Amino acid sequence: MLNRIKELLDNRPDPVSGTDKTTPYRFWQDTGVGRDTAYRMYNDPTYIPTSSALNKICEAYKIQPGDFLAWEPDSLSQDSAAQTESPEIPSSQAKKSDKQNQQKNSGRNSLLKILPTIPKTA
Repeated sequence: MLNRIKELLDNRPDPVSGTDKTTPYRFWQDTGVGRDTAYRMYNDPTYIPTSSALNKICEAYKIQPGDFLAWEPDSLSQDSAAQTESPEIPSSQAKKSDKQNQQKNSGRNSLLKILPTIPKTA
């Protein structure tokens, strides 16, 4: 996961100063996120802030998280996964492993059913 705040701000004019891009300082002032968070997001695309900071950014600029967050596959892990082949697992062991994984995940699924949905506010 990467943040694309630098790209967003570099392509967004600053209405206050009249410059052709929004500075990290203006980003900090506009959004109300912490100063360190604002500058770190601008300088480090691998930094993903808390949901509270993401919410402040979306509210300030009236954008969706997908406008400044992007998922890119990790090329190193894909290359190494492609190079290492997994050994054949006998079908009886594979079925047992699948059943164990289903039992582990069944508790997670039931938790999701218990939690109510949060209504959208205008």
